[in-house]
Amino acid sequence: MSTKEEKPKKPRRPRQEFTVEYKAQAVKLVVEEGKSIPQVARDLDLTESALRLWVEQTKTDRGEGKPGALTTAEREGEFNWSSQHSKPRSCDGCEESSTVGPSWPPSHVVARSIRRAA
Repeated sequence: MSTKEEKPKKPRRPRQEFTVEYKAQAVKLVVEEGKSIPQVARDLDLTESALRLWVEQTKTDRGEGKPGALTTAEREGEFNWSSQHSKPRSCDGCEESSTVGPSWPPSHVVARSIRRAA
């Protein structure tokens, strides 16, 4: 048995929701005013990872992101799995007799969508 003392875990932060305007202002501080992500995150009491994701998504939406990254419009519109593929068993290529049920979205649908976006 280990004699290490276990550190008490920090309680998780409650999940916060932010408006589009708030996110845009936070990203503006980083992108346009040149402040660092850690500094802005501390000033606004955000996690660095959340702010970093917002900055990366904004760059992608402006056409400055990583190749193959999806814009916000693509993520919310064209790639909305629930509206395009509401019935897994009616999708071409899905196993009709699966007792457990197919994974969702089906891998062939994901692959097809990724190829379209590239």
